Amino acid sequence: MTIVLTKPIECPYEDIGCCVELPRREMPEHEQNETALHLKLANKALKLEIQALKTKPPNTLTFKISNFDPSTSTYGPPFFTSPGGYKMCLGITSKYGYMGVYLHLVQGENDDTLPWPFRPAKIEITLLNQEENKGHESSTIEYSPKKDSGSNRRVTDGERSLFGYGTGKFTPLASLKEPYLMKGILYFRVTILNVPEPKHWLVCN
Repeated sequence: MTIVLTKPIECPYEDIGCCVELPRREMPEHEQNETALHLKLANKALKLEIQALKTKPPNTLTFKISNFDPSTSTYGPPFFTSPGGYKMCLGITSKYGYMGVYLHLVQGENDDTLPWPFRPAKIEITLLNQEENKGHESSTIEYSPKKDSGSNRRVTDGERSLFGYGTGKFTPLASLKEPYLMKGILYFRVTILNVPEPKHWLVCN
């Protein structure tokens, strides 16, 4: 195979904004002479990527709880806080006239690549109005236990953590009626506002 040294090629840094095209034999000189320009472009691209991450919409999940029974504890389906993130589920209890909602850590496929104990985090839990998209009941869980506890420790025994982290007074049981509880069904939305980041370089694609 013959390489044509006079044929124009794109700069290797084209993907971060260098639009120069030169004959192949002249490109090494360009790369050497324009190091400062390429560093400036790389810095600009990095700032844009960081800004995009900051403005990224939160991870939101909606799920259904069927056959709700206030006399027993109920657990929602497991979910991940992000790709490669923590696995959790929502626990629902009923005590002293209130519905309580708690986040429980679940044994997950990514646990080896995550920082432990789990903290800090901010997750919003919303009980949805099933008739119209307004009037939902929400509570934001500030997941910040100061010490290693059963609620933020990696789960190694059993399916999920025995202790959850949340609030025991999410909403009065007396308010659990239409349009929130219909035919024994509740809809919840979990919005991940802020959680510890996984070790991205260890996450398998």
